Amino acid sequence: MTYLVEFLKSLKFFSTKTPSDVQEIALSLLLETFEDDEMIFDQGAYGDKFYIILKGEVGIDIMAKKKMNPAETE
Repeated sequence: MTYLVEFLKSLKFFSTKTPSDVQEIALSLLLETFEDDEMIFDQGAYGDKFYIILKGEVGIDIMAKKKMNPAETE
């Protein structure tokens, strides 16, 4: 647990939190592991989690809406 608390303290996002707040946050975290190329969530899905990458990396693919030429809609 000490490692996780120290890791959180090193992140800018948690830099304004008190040590007891960081400890409480660390205690409430759930560790999840994923396989290479595993989809974690889909674009547009309801977000009910906040992910912190402890080890490894993640890629994000964003599908942009296609802009149509007004002439194409006729």
